[in-house]
Amino acid sequence: MSPRLFKLIIKSLLFYRKQVLNQAAVIVILSLVITGSLLTGFSVRSSLKEAATGKLGNTGYLISSGLRYFDETVSDKLTGATGVKCISVLETEAVIQKFDTGNYKESVKVFGISNNFFPFHETALKYVGPGEAAVNETAALRMNLKPGDEIILTQKQISDLPANSPFAPSTGEIASYVF
Repeated sequence: MSPRLFKLIIKSLLFYRKQVLNQAAVIVILSLVITGSLLTGFSVRSSLKEAATGKLGNTGYLISSGLRYFDETVSDKLTGATGVKCISVLETEAVIQKFDTGNYKESVKVFGISNNFFPFHETALKYVGPGEAAVNETAALRMNLKPGDEIILTQKQISDLPANSPFAPSTGEIASYVF
């Protein structure tokens, strides 16, 4: 760079110093905002990933049948074929109601599990016995449920035929259970 050009740049910067300082301040502030948002985004992404993997436990893969029904023996067949530990979980929707007060919650996800569910996830000292139900903390607080309270679970009958099957439509029977 020639000395004349350098001298011209310096004179221009000194003459327009207020505008130059404003532009420099804006560039610094925008750089800080972008850096902060990138760091925050990474932190939020990491937190969400950690929360999701914490909820999944030892689950590596999930096979969902959608509207169809899987037989419980599918997990045993997969374990035999692949050598990977597998368990079956039945998922459906229902309405739960507190027996004594009538408080209810609609569109509740209900998971049917077998005795090998908690050992699969290596969770110690947890067992849901026959005639018992485990309710998550959020639903229990909303319905004012305490351990030992009875609930009524109302759901459509589970069938091995798809709900939209044209040749054998479901009768739409509803079943209620007290836990």
